[in-house]
Amino acid sequence: MATFVQLVQVTYESIMEKAAANEKFAVLCSTNWCRYCPSAVKLFEKLQKERKDIELIILKDMEDTIFKELSVSSYPTMIAFENGEEIYRGSDKVAFCQALGVEYQRKIRRRPDGSDYLVDKNGKETNLSKNAAGRLRDFYGESLPPHEKKTHTDSKGKKFMLTCEGDVCRKIYL
Repeated sequence: MATFVQLVQVTYESIMEKAAANEKFAVLCSTNWCRYCPSAVKLFEKLQKERKDIELIILKDMEDTIFKELSVSSYPTMIAFENGEEIYRGSDKVAFCQALGVEYQRKIRRRPDGSDYLVDKNGKETNLSKNAAGRLRDFYGESLPPHEKKTHTDSKGKKFMLTCEGDVCRKIYL
């Protein structure tokens, strides 16, 4: 089971200490409002069960604290370290796993323009219609929750909208 750090006192310094102390270490920066974060959390939980050699931490909804110190501006953001050196930062699960030496292949991918495609074992891309991509996502358990374009208010009373492009979500203040 993944460690949700909101239950534990975590600082930027403690994260950097863990990165230096572990051969392989990874941090997931996620939020409740990002529609791609739940699948990243599932990946971290799966890795935690299968790979005892990798220390994993999930940070959730810490935008005003640690996320700023880690320079995170989109979600999910996965940061991987090896022997204290940052080896990956981004939202691509395949690239993240490759950086850590873990085999992973997502079946359905989405480009920033919103088009969907499959990638085979040789790296060849096959374009998919929205209908085919939706059915295959359901089949492979990669379904995306609906994304609503509406205005939200944060805990400080600031208005913002959520935007999702490709596999990344951002909070845009109005």
